[in-house]
Amino acid sequence: RGECVPYARYGESCDSVIEQIESIRQDVQQGSDRLQLQQQLPAGAARNAMDCAFWDLQAKLSRRGVWEMLDMPAMQPLTTAYTLSLDSPENMHKAALEHADRPLLKLKLAGEGDIERVRAVRRGAPEARLIVDANEGWKTKEEALKALELLARDGHMQFVEQPMPRNTNPEDLVWLKDRSPLP
Repeated sequence: RGECVPYARYGESCDSVIEQIESIRQDVQQGSDRLQLQQQLPAGAARNAMDCAFWDLQAKLSRRGVWEMLDMPAMQPLTTAYTLSLDSPENMHKAALEHADRPLLKLKLAGEGDIERVRAVRRGAPEARLIVDANEGWKTKEEALKALELLARDGHMQFVEQPMPRNTNPEDLVWLKDRSPLP
């Protein structure tokens, strides 16, 4: 078994993913393995689903966990983040109140009004650790740095993902990483 989520942003759809998987059906039936697959499909949802399926099959055939096949330590429970969707500060506050018992909240942000949203969530869930997904909402390195500095004052902020648009100059990302008070 393997699964994936096609992302329209990357030109993927359910139909395109199925088409990609079908395009390698004969190769798989003739014995292609997981490593060969990495060369046959472009990075994306279809390759991810097939890679997961190959790992699943290999684990079942060997009657071992994937972690054992990779010579990794036994899996342990871990805390996952509960996501609060992007909304008005008032609505995000209400959502934070509903989920204040969760130890880790992930906040979807988008640029303007983000600090107010974070403050509203903090009032609703004062003990939770926070992760921010800026959804590429901070358009310049200076805007991103200012937001990161304000977020770092919270003290419970774990890290920030996708601070800037994906077409950002890599040098700007290095500049931001070198100055950011948060990972």
